[in-house]
Amino acid sequence: MTGFETYQLCHALKLHFNESKYDFFTYNGRTNVTLNSYYGKKGNKFLYESLSSKYSDQELQEYFISNLVSGDKNAGVYGGSGADKYLEWKKNMQSITYNFTNQVSQLIDSVDKFDDLFRIDSGQNPILLKAFYQSDVSIETFLILNKILNFFPQFSRELNDSYRWPNEERRCVQYGKFLDIDIHKYTTILKNKLDIQ
Repeated sequence: MTGFETYQLCHALKLHFNESKYDFFTYNGRTNVTLNSYYGKKGNKFLYESLSSKYSDQELQEYFISNLVSGDKNAGVYGGSGADKYLEWKKNMQSITYNFTNQVSQLIDSVDKFDDLFRIDSGQNPILLKAFYQSDVSIETFLILNKILNFFPQFSRELNDSYRWPNEERRCVQYGKFLDIDIHKYTTILKNKLDIQ
């Protein structure tokens, strides 16, 4: 991938995560960036060519996604922490099943009834959402649980939060489109933890 193609990919992914009207998959990663915009910003050429020489095409996509999901609006291009966030994300992805199993166990142990994790009283954050906000539950575990139980609509309906939850929900939904999750496998893990046959 050339420096300009890397710039195009980064721009498309930033739009995917930050703009409600753009979907990376709908537009096949295409955007209206031009060579003028690529060369127009000082340092762009060097930054993107450096990244394109360091990572493969798949790694570049993962690099940008991992940084965007961690909250970096610039996708790890500026500053020195992009590579560290990418490595941390790769570790999390390699241990996604282990993390899911442990985090679900901790959640189940923290309540009397499993449904208590999702209960919203007077529009306040439920236990599961608090655990997610405090990073006790990873975004991957949170997404897998939602794919199994579909609680996002309930949260959107019942929470008295017009800022944080809508932004987090969007980030989760957009990120979830890139994850290839074996729902049957994780449903079985959840059932085993809950002693459901």
